[in-house]
Amino acid sequence: MRTVTPRMQSILSGNQFVMANLYTLTLSNGMSYYLSDGQLDIAFGSQVYSSSGPQITGTKYDLVRGMQVSTLDLSVYVNPTDMLGGVPWSVAARAGTLKNASVDIQRAFMPAWGQPAEAVLIFSGYVNESTDVEGGVKLSVVSNAQLLNTQIPRALFQPGCRHILFDSGCGVSRSAYTVSGNVQAIQNRAIFTGSMANPDGYFTQGDILFQTGLNAGLRRSVRAYSGGIVTLSYPLLFDLEVGDAFVIAAGCDKTQGATGCAKFANLVNFNGTPYIPPPESAT
Repeated sequence: MRTVTPRMQSILSGNQFVMANLYTLTLSNGMSYYLSDGQLDIAFGSQVYSSSGPQITGTKYDLVRGMQVSTLDLSVYVNPTDMLGGVPWSVAARAGTLKNASVDIQRAFMPAWGQPAEAVLIFSGYVNESTDVEGGVKLSVVSNAQLLNTQIPRALFQPGCRHILFDSGCGVSRSAYTVSGNVQAIQNRAIFTGSMANPDGYFTQGDILFQTGLNAGLRRSVRAYSGGIVTLSYPLLFDLEVGDAFVIAAGCDKTQGATGCAKFANLVNFNGTPYIPPPESAT
């Protein structure tokens, strides 16, 4: 059952009205994009949904009673000038920028094009997979009901901390352990020397976000950091240039040691169970 506003009831009871889909795409970094497949830009609430940006097709859905996990295969057709987080959509798809981005789709109703809309939510989910194709990007979007498919109990006895670094359970501020730097020497797309002066291992298992250069907007995990040399978990899409700027965050090995909680003076929030013996040695 879906509730509608009195104005929507008035629009639907009229002799003529127009419809369009409204798409709200929110990336994991909080950036939101508002798109529409209508003929003109559509105003709904406090947002304007663009009709001139990327065009989205594939919004087919069924109304069913009960619980059901729905999947939409959306095709996003983009122009070379369309950017997502400062990079082309195809690059964002290959880099994983769209992974787990939330997608809300609403059906908008208007008395005529150009008038404010009334809308009802028809789908809410997240991007499970993204691939770049000729002319655009394909998104596999799964409804939020998929989140119910979670093993219970979620908290298991394990030696390492169960928190994710910088999340609410960890409590450590990302900004306090993030350093700005630039590329000073290059070995290949996965190994380079940065301008940081932090001790060895400081950024190991952390992450890096490039801000300038051909790789601007791309994020990678850091496999190792020693002697100022950064080794990425997997190569970048494009060649690096000396001077490329980035921000790099410290990593945590989820132990109580110097490369774990002790690095962040955060032992109080350690959430592992390292002193429980394994089953084969317990008596």
